[in-house]
Amino acid sequence: MLADRALDKHIPEETFAERVDEVRQSPERRDALVQLLPERISLYDGRSANATIRMRGYILAAFEQTGLPDAALPYVLEELENGRHAYLVAGAARALRGLDTPTSRVVPFLFKAVENIRYIDDALTFESYKPRWPITNYTTALTEIFRTFGWLGTHAKSVLPDLEAMRKQRRDEFSRPIRAEIENASTVLDLTKASLMIVAVPFPRTRAWWSTLCRKSLIRASPSARSNWRIKRSIP
Repeated sequence: MLADRALDKHIPEETFAERVDEVRQSPERRDALVQLLPERISLYDGRSANATIRMRGYILAAFEQTGLPDAALPYVLEELENGRHAYLVAGAARALRGLDTPTSRVVPFLFKAVENIRYIDDALTFESYKPRWPITNYTTALTEIFRTFGWLGTHAKSVLPDLEAMRKQRRDEFSRPIRAEIENASTVLDLTKASLMIVAVPFPRTRAWWSTLCRKSLIRASPSARSNWRIKRSIP
């Protein structure tokens, strides 16, 4: 197990990152990562605040790939509710996408994270532990939050009015790329809501109704939003 291999204050950060990457490739070992999340364990003794943020954020982001254990969820929600470091908040938002089953329970925590981080967001990446800057394929905490709203699908449909307010009345609070992420999340949730409603429509009206309801959303969606959404027709 990863936790049995002397992960203490003497281990270099690069070696630590390699071992986290090993768990990414062996998700059945993900519980070992949970043991490394408490800030007071010996792994973080004597390390700088920035090093601790990097290490814990890298662990959180790994849960998107390994799956998110129940024992890790409190740490994720804590960062979303109270975090002020973009790297940790972004990692926590990604971690939620490792949940076995999406849940509306996490929605308030994501909204809290938006308010906490929107003026102190930053460019970052989880593609490697210590990337060489400048990088072109970067993300941000807000980007990851809004992508998680889209990932939640029907479990986040109640946030559509709030996203619309961010897209219109509050647009000046967000950069152009983040406004695009808000737009993408809104589009995905619009389509999710429509797909749920369609089951209640009598068969003769189904195809025409679907087309009318979704056309505008599909047109306004960015290529990335359209690629994330797959319209599956069960009727030939």
